Amino acid sequence: MDFLGEKKNKLKDKLHICLISEEFPPDSGWGGIATYTYTLAKGIDKLGHKVSVITTTLDEDHIDKIGENISVYRLKFHPPQKITSKIIFNSFRFWQRNRKEVRHQAELAWAFYKGFKNINLENKIDIVETPDYHFNSLFISLFNSVPLAVKLHTPLIFNYYSNNLPIDKEVKWLDYFERLQIRQCDIISSPSKSLKIRAQKWLKNISKKVHVVPNPIDHEEFIPIKNEKEKIIIYTGRLEVRKGVHILLEAFKKISDKIPEYKLLLFGHDTKTFTLDGEILYFKEYIERKKLLKGIEDRVIFAGKVDRKELPQYFSKANFAVFPSIKFENFPYSCLEAMSCGVAVIGTNTGGMSEMIQNNESGFVVEPENIDELSEKIVTLAKDENLQKKFGKKSREIILERYSLIEQSKRIVDFFKNVI
Repeated sequence: MDFLGEKKNKLKDKLHICLISEEFPPDSGWGGIATYTYTLAKGIDKLGHKVSVITTTLDEDHIDKIGENISVYRLKFHPPQKITSKIIFNSFRFWQRNRKEVRHQAELAWAFYKGFKNINLENKIDIVETPDYHFNSLFISLFNSVPLAVKLHTPLIFNYYSNNLPIDKEVKWLDYFERLQIRQCDIISSPSKSLKIRAQKWLKNISKKVHVVPNPIDHEEFIPIKNEKEKIIIYTGRLEVRKGVHILLEAFKKISDKIPEYKLLLFGHDTKTFTLDGEILYFKEYIERKKLLKGIEDRVIFAGKVDRKELPQYFSKANFAVFPSIKFENFPYSCLEAMSCGVAVIGTNTGGMSEMIQNNESGFVVEPENIDELSEKIVTLAKDENLQKKFGKKSREIILERYSLIEQSKRIVDFFKNVI
């Protein structure tokens, strides 16, 4: 009898999975990493596995219980107490004394490491998954034998390149520690083929294979709602350069007289990533200087941040959604959410969106920064409501076939089992 194999299978039947995320809703944001962690935790919970999420807090350390099997450990940094640890950590802080963000991220990584150790002592963890961004699990990767999986989202330095921001020594150090964490991990996954290709170049001499494992979406939360369309084009996401929101505004202005009945609804918080005459500006400052709203002031609505649970209602009123990212976009949940709500989408051929959207079947895929092509596709879709419905129906089908919560969470858990 293969007793060892039998025992191994029993151990794998119900796992204890630890997910690391600097942000976890509702306390701290709905960014891409937070959304992924929240969604995956729900999926793992529904599969009957135990989930421990380690994240930050603005208050005192505490534990939130979500669902049947999810424990969220909200932690903050506490200085090391043991002499050896204190010496090592204080030496690190002194070494990086002029780099505030590096020290901050190291403190978070230390808090997560201490939390992980305590959880693991109480209830053995089978595997840890951590994002590439901000080396949250650096100390876990260095000092523990529990298998560590790194999920690629978008390395920090990619964001700087995409937003044309200056890369100083601090950014290079943050990038170094992100790579160091990956060197120590057991396996790497990417939600898209495009990020895998880019990441392999970024990793250079790190020989670990990158596996493509798409992200799940809660298709029961983001559902089609029957509503009267209100002649709205919707955008959701940060208002930043790499998201191409300025390209969308230029395209909308160019064809505004061809679709005078339409309004452009922009959801998301502003960012200081736009450069004009050598000055780095917020989006609203940038468009004011460039006079991009001239003549369409009453047709562009800045809605700011919105509760994620309200998004299906807004998507249901929109005729279609546009995500005009430039340079690189990994695997945006904003596009998945629109598709899950049965909305036609226009995206760009720069990253994971071209893998989600079936061009001319569930939406249009255009070249990034091509204002003429984007303008043409917006007009085509705006003037054809039957095409909007056809694309929207296909979008929902793609979500159910490829990214549904339970099926895709199961694939991720199977991936974890292979690592264990």
